[in-house]
Amino acid sequence: MARKGVFSYNTEMRHGQEAKYYLVAKPECPLRVVDLPPEIKTMVSRIQAPLTFVNAEHISEADTLSW
Repeated sequence: MARKGVFSYNTEMRHGQEAKYYLVAKPECPLRVVDLPPEIKTMVSRIQAPLTFVNAEHISEADTLSW
């Protein structure tokens, strides 16, 4: 995924307050939404994550539920 410019996260399949996703692959050159084809850009733009993936080693499950 990182070679394609995408951040990749995984989880330990827990649920609740301790559940989180952890970074497993970080791209050297991240793909930007503005560089996507129009039809994909439209779909991806519906999700607004209040964080920067560059700095997010972990993301809590609770945070993702509000996106």
